[in-house]
Amino acid sequence: MRGHAILAAFRVERRSVAVAVFIGTQLEFTDVKHLSADHQKAEASVSSFVNWILSSFVVTSAVIETFENGQELIRAQFNRTIEEHLRTNGTSLFKIGKSELLSAFGQPALKSRADVRHVVTTIWPVLDDKRPSGTKLDAVALGLYVQTERLFQN
Repeated sequence: MRGHAILAAFRVERRSVAVAVFIGTQLEFTDVKHLSADHQKAEASVSSFVNWILSSFVVTSAVIETFENGQELIRAQFNRTIEEHLRTNGTSLFKIGKSELLSAFGQPALKSRADVRHVVTTIWPVLDDKRPSGTKLDAVALGLYVQTERLFQN
């Protein structure tokens, strides 16, 4: 897979952060880090998780989902932490909103995350396990969307 861009897609929730790593359009790795209720511990876990991903993979670009609800201060802080680590690493960053993601997975646009998650598990049935993580599936959807868009642009 030499020469393919390595993308890390991050999806943040209040109590978890997920990553999906793509080499080209091939899904290479997924993981979910569950976070402590203690904000300082959670912040440290997010930093450690991102640093581990950046040291384990030669990430050339990343995507993170923005959120439309400005009241989500915890998610906003975790997003900023991820962004800071990516910028420090010199990684190019894409930001995708939920509505853009929903419209990318169907014509007409899909109506819910559950619909997008169904598409993802149809493509990768192995991700449809007994302990489903919506956050992980959302990260995979983000990565797939960005990598597919790259194919169309090149």
